[in-house]
Parts: sequence; structure tokens; C-alpha cells
Amino acid sequence: MRKETPQRDLRPAPDSVARRLEIAPGEKVLCIERVGYVDDEAVMTETSWWVADLVEGLEDEALHIPDLMYALVVERFDRPVVRCDETLTAELADADTAALLGVETGAPLLVLRRLALTTGGRPMEHRVTRGRGDRFSYRTEIR
Repeated sequence: MRKETPQRDLRPAPDSVARRLEIAPGEKVLCIERVGYVDDEAVMTETSWWVADLVEGLEDEALHIPDLMYALVVERFDRPVVRCDETLTAELADADTAALLGVETGAPLLVLRRLALTTGGRPMEHRVTRGRGDRFSYRTEIR
């Protein structure tokens, strides 16, 4: 899967994101929006919110974000992901997501919500991934 990053910026954390990241409401977070493609067809979209002071500089658009973003975060910011808490659910596509993914409004989507923690159990990233019900797959390995 190839991923593109059409948007990233610093913004105040919405209350729900601040709670997940255990930061004060309105504290700055880095919001990154990405789209994943298979055979040049959009199959998933993800929005991730990062505790800004843990990845200072990642907001710089000159910095390329590779498909495997955590490798960059470890290499550049020395912030390993030591644990993730994930929940997989389903929902129906709203108009904006449907247009982005090329499906009908109301089409089924798989939704993966992830909280990534770094050293000391500190929340670092809250991510919501929405994938087309007919093209998205998710794989995990537990060791």
C-alpha cells in the first residue's frame, strides 16, 4: 500500500483527543491526515494526532513521511512505540469520506482506533483509520 500525506499541521487538541492523549484540552497537537492507495485507488484514510512536543519538527512539510511512519519517529525523534491499544469497529461512510474513497455515502467502512504509547507508557499518538469495507484489510502480529 502506498500512502500520501495531504495535510499536517499544529492545532489545538479537541477534547476527545486530549483525553486519549492525556493532555490538556486545547494543547497543541500535530494532526496528520494520510490516504492509502492500492493500485492507485484510495482504500483508506487516517487521521492521527501526535503529542506535539514528542515529535517536534514532524510538522515540517519538507520532512518526508514514509509509508511506515513509526520507523521515522524512532529514527528522527528517538520515540519508540512500545505498546498500542486498538479497537476495530464498523461504521457507514459520511459524505466527505465517501467522496475521498470513491464509495457511496453510507457504504460500510472498517474503523481502527489506535492509541500508541511510548516509553514509560506515555500516550504519543491517537489514530483513526477508516477503510473501504470491500478493499481494506488489517493484519497484526502478537508476540
